[in-house]
Amino acid sequence: MGTERALGTGLLGAAAWYLAAAGAMVALMATTSPAERLSEQLTDDPDLVSYRLPFVAASLLAPALIGLLVLLVWARGEGIGIRDGLAMMLLPAYLVCSSVAYVSQLTMLPGLVELDPSSARAWYFLDERSIPFALDMLGYAFMGLAACLLAGAFLERRGLLKLIGWSLLAVGLTSVAALVSHALASDVFTSVLTWTSAALTLPLVVGSVVLGVRLRRHRPPVLDVEPADLWA
Repeated sequence: MGTERALGTGLLGAAAWYLAAAGAMVALMATTSPAERLSEQLTDDPDLVSYRLPFVAASLLAPALIGLLVLLVWARGEGIGIRDGLAMMLLPAYLVCSSVAYVSQLTMLPGLVELDPSSARAWYFLDERSIPFALDMLGYAFMGLAACLLAGAFLERRGLLKLIGWSLLAVGLTSVAALVSHALASDVFTSVLTWTSAALTLPLVVGSVVLGVRLRRHRPPVLDVEPADLWA
């Protein structure tokens, strides 16, 4: 299997991982209907079993999205620029913030409910003034800044890569705007921007799928051909 074919397979795999995790999270949230307040949630679900299920899927989103972004930079060609390097430095911060926000709901929250209910409220994700919610907003802002930095080089290209660049920019700007809205205590705008940013990842994933398919179909006569040059 050549480099281009392996890269295409990686893009398809990362896209499938992200879509599966996002779909599972949304489906579980819709079926469990968690309450906005911890006291109400404990009344309906004392062991927090149904509440925690969506966070299993949510915890898989950041690794999938980071893998997708890294593979997109590789597929774009032209090497790693300064903006790419800065973006790659921001992605681990996104992973840490996101992982702590989601995994704490699986591991930390149930124990806090038993030991100290007052402290547990501060770690209940669906409370928009909670610690994990703020960490999630911060993490997506890091991802948003990284996406904006990566978008520049894609927007300088043509065709599919340019469309991917616009998708990166849209995801990035709405993610950063969501954190600003949260800091200003505008709950309605924060919710709208958060869901808008999440929805805008779909065109990015679709573009990655198309790119992956094109890479897998190509049979380059020379091994050192830049993959992105084949359709730019």
